[in-house]
Amino acid sequence: MRFGREQQALGAPAFAYRLTDQGEAQFPNDYRDALTELLRHVAQKTGRGAVLEMFQGRYSQLTERLKVELAVAPAERRLEVVARVLTEAGYMAEWRETDGVFVLLEHNCAMRAVVEQFPEICVAEEKFLREVLGAGVERQAHIVRGCNACEYAITFGAPGSAAAPVSEQV
Repeated sequence: MRFGREQQALGAPAFAYRLTDQGEAQFPNDYRDALTELLRHVAQKTGRGAVLEMFQGRYSQLTERLKVELAVAPAERRLEVVARVLTEAGYMAEWRETDGVFVLLEHNCAMRAVVEQFPEICVAEEKFLREVLGAGVERQAHIVRGCNACEYAITFGAPGSAAAPVSEQV
């Protein structure tokens, strides 16, 4: 809850109270169910491929947005930026490096209810990670399969991966 003083047309200022985003999250909402229902409707009308295309389009827009920031960034910086963006989207992401091996972890699936209905969305996410990081990406663990996190092994300079940062791939 946050509050502040607001000047009224007449009389003394009054306190105005508003919910913060955290407070708002405590109240029931129907976003998850509504989104899942809408995507099921799209899949019934035009096929599951249309749902996948929608998410690929979303990830493509995100890749475009990150191009400038990742243009000549080293691997660590690319992982840092991607983890930050994923965390802002609710994925609680982090990365680590051990003996030259990079791992990206997502401790929360912000789209879990949707992914349970449309697991192909995870394929779009993996493709996004490959493109935006310019690296080989292989999922090692998956939340919807009962793991504690989605875990991706990231290999920079791997065969079949984009060898250059995103902006040089265009």
